[in-house]
Amino acid sequence: MEAGPSTKPPSVNKLACTSCRTRKVRCLEGDGERCSQCCKHDLVCRYEAHKRGRPLGSKTKAAKVKQLPPRTPQEPSLPLEPNHELQPELGAPLALFGGSASAEQGQGTTGDRLYRYQPQSIFAPRYDNGLLLDPLTSGVCSVEEAKHLFNFFFAHLHSYGGFLDAELHGDVEFIRARSSLLLTAVLMISARHDHSPSSQAIAERADAHISKVCWPAVLLENYRSVQALQACMLLATWRASGSRGDEDSGWALFGHALRMAVEIGLQRPLRKLHDESNEAGERLVRDAQRAWSTLALADASWSAQTGRPPLLPLEQQPPEWLQSQITTPEDRSIVALIEYRRILKSLRSQNADALELPAKELLDWQEKWYRPGNGARMSELGNIYSSYGQLLLLGARLSSGYGVASVAFKEAASLIDAAAVLPTEVLHHAHDNFYTMLMYSIQIVFHLRDKSIDPSAITHTITTLHALQPLMSSAGSTPPHKDGLAHLYAARLAKLLNAWEVERSGGEVGDLLTVQPSNAVQQTGYDDLMTMGSDFLSLDSTYLSFFEQQPDVLGFDGNWMPTMQW
Repeated sequence: MEAGPSTKPPSVNKLACTSCRTRKVRCLEGDGERCSQCCKHDLVCRYEAHKRGRPLGSKTKAAKVKQLPPRTPQEPSLPLEPNHELQPELGAPLALFGGSASAEQGQGTTGDRLYRYQPQSIFAPRYDNGLLLDPLTSGVCSVEEAKHLFNFFFAHLHSYGGFLDAELHGDVEFIRARSSLLLTAVLMISARHDHSPSSQAIAERADAHISKVCWPAVLLENYRSVQALQACMLLATWRASGSRGDEDSGWALFGHALRMAVEIGLQRPLRKLHDESNEAGERLVRDAQRAWSTLALADASWSAQTGRPPLLPLEQQPPEWLQSQITTPEDRSIVALIEYRRILKSLRSQNADALELPAKELLDWQEKWYRPGNGARMSELGNIYSSYGQLLLLGARLSSGYGVASVAFKEAASLIDAAAVLPTEVLHHAHDNFYTMLMYSIQIVFHLRDKSIDPSAITHTITTLHALQPLMSSAGSTPPHKDGLAHLYAARLAKLLNAWEVERSGGEVGDLLTVQPSNAVQQTGYDDLMTMGSDFLSLDSTYLSFFEQQPDVLGFDGNWMPTMQW
């Protein structure tokens, strides 16, 4: 009986040919010199030994990395802050929970140990950029429209925020390469104030791009940079909408900016550059310092207005900070406002009965920093900040007698008079901080109207408010798509003025919602605006407690007042 065909599979070559190795297939023995795979595909079958080790003349991975261009070639080379791995003498990194070895060693302050746990530096950021995030490639606006809106922002709005450098951030491409969130925020805020025909559509598209694209990406992808935290501060300052009533979101936005700043190490003194003539590098360092100082200033302001504990110390910059060639006009305003907040904190910690009113320290501050006419924030609002500070101090003394009430009325009236003579440009472009201070004073005037105040002073202030109300309404609704908080405040003022006229005529005020509002208020959808009152944060706690003890016929309970931005 003959044996059938063999079913034994073909043997595998111990050494695969180069063709099979390249194609990653099994190299099977063939009938001749070539393997079966090369015969099947008519390939050259060549057997070579495996090459082991690094090819002659090639470079190691470390050498290749050194040849790579820097992550941000357009920026100067700056020294990174040391971490615990490079400097073991600083001690072990801080553990996530108490009772760690580092805590027992007691090496350095808590802030120093916290910093050693930070993985990033301002010189090694994670930029939120790219095609998917870029508002220009996403159709928010064209490059030419973006340049127009940037020019508008730095010509009209920049000085009221003061934490951007026009020499750096005025270039669209500078921001575009670093933060899509900041780029979109500038476009949205400018478009809400600009009168161009396309501005309303750009503002709406930019707002949607922030909500649906940029902001979720920053949160979920953990993007961290000075520019991203500046975007948070910018949105906290200007994004609030009168129709949405969302101005209190600024607290959360500033909080996120603060945590981002700590993660990239802004809380530590920044090193001097090796090359003092490197102006571009000096501007980047100053930009980071300015951002941190603004965060501390905002934190102090929010804490004073909401009663929440402050998170940051108010540390003043050294005197030479204002003597540098790269100092901006708004650097002076930042230094002035930090000094202002430190004065208020010091005075409010004293015994209320021992305070000299008006406080001499604030009068000296106003004389030092208020210089009208140079176009910076303090040149336009310095006297308003001074009067507002006096009112905050008077809050601790309001219940001690009518003499203090008359001083409070005088300071509130002074602030109103100063606001009434401001140029239209300021009223239209100042951010919500200014209008919060103004409305704070207006509420005090109406509450103290029957506290033995000189009738002629009351008449003068009411006349001024009648002239100021339409200016505020126009500032909040010009252009029509602006939807600013000033429009909401103007509606509140019109309501108070109407109730005042009813009271003077001897009528029963009763429920304020029954008072017929003026035409300006009717156009705002007044009932809808006032429905949001319960969501607003209160006045300073010392004022509010005094108001609760003495109910006001005009319904002034302070519950509608939004918090001061910073």
